[in-house]
Amino acid sequence: MIPLKKIAAHINGHLIGDENVMLRGIASIKDAKEGEVTFLTHAGFRKYLKECKASAIIVGKDFPVDTLQKIGIIVTDDPVSAYIKTIELFTKPRKRKAGRVLKKFPSPSRNWPFRETNSPVRLWAF
Repeated sequence: MIPLKKIAAHINGHLIGDENVMLRGIASIKDAKEGEVTFLTHAGFRKYLKECKASAIIVGKDFPVDTLQKIGIIVTDDPVSAYIKTIELFTKPRKRKAGRVLKKFPSPSRNWPFRETNSPVRLWAF
């Protein structure tokens, strides 16, 4: 769970509302539930605000924030970039093992390490 104020600081946005709202994830404006953050970039998606259950929303500076009530709002210059940065907060980096592990080895043939084709080209194994 991440507090709304941490997200606002991470994306350099202006926070309106309860800064201590805890968020567990992100979702589209159509699918967002309580405890999730969403974003709005296109005026065509404003129609989904009435049914939106998100606890917070990221909007652009041109959005009339006085139309929203009972939801945390983060105002940014670029809501799309801010949303991508928010994704980074909710995703954990994968730990990768050093080196490459082969799960399947090439099958030996009578002319291996050479591979012959019907063309005058020979492929050599490295």
